[in-house]
Amino acid sequence: MLDRVKLIKEIKDFFKITNLRFIGLRNEIKFLLILSVISIIIIEFILNKIQPFYNFQYDFGVIYLKLCYSYFSAFIFYYLVVYSPRERKRIKSFRYLNNKL
Repeated sequence: MLDRVKLIKEIKDFFKITNLRFIGLRNEIKFLLILSVISIIIIEFILNKIQPFYNFQYDFGVIYLKLCYSYFSAFIFYYLVVYSPRERKRIKSFRYLNNKL
């Protein structure tokens, strides 16, 4: 029982930290991420079932969908490889400075 409570607390702390780090991202990055995720959902679940009037509409939709997927994967890469380590380093330096002051 005690291990379960400890696990739940660790999960809550993880999501709290992740949420705070996500809030710290630039607004343009968050906007484009939300736009790409919404576009992927709409295209994959709704618009794929509708026949296009012209062939270029379908081609444009395929290109736009691939761009949305690539932005989503680039965001994950950026968050894991660039942003998250930078934030950890910044937090450690703030802790160090607070302890020295």
